[in-house]
Amino acid sequence: MKVGSGDRIVMYTDGILEATNREGVFFDPERLRAFLAERHELSAERLNAALLEPLSDWSSRHPASGGYEDDLTLVAASVE
Repeated sequence: MKVGSGDRIVMYTDGILEATNREGVFFDPERLRAFLAERHELSAERLNAALLEPLSDWSSRHPASGGYEDDLTLVAASVE
């Protein structure tokens, strides 16, 4: 994989994709891709915080309450 200046590398755990809404529908890869595309201007540092709101809205849970069945990890790095 080649990366260059201005590229971003994003790694995440399956807990993000396996978070479900009330109907049992997963927050799947397409939703994550859309989230990242809509927020491409955010710094790598701000992506993690920005993900919690739509994920909490999707699943009607909050990470501080321990409401998720799996860990939620997103690591983003910007290449300078």
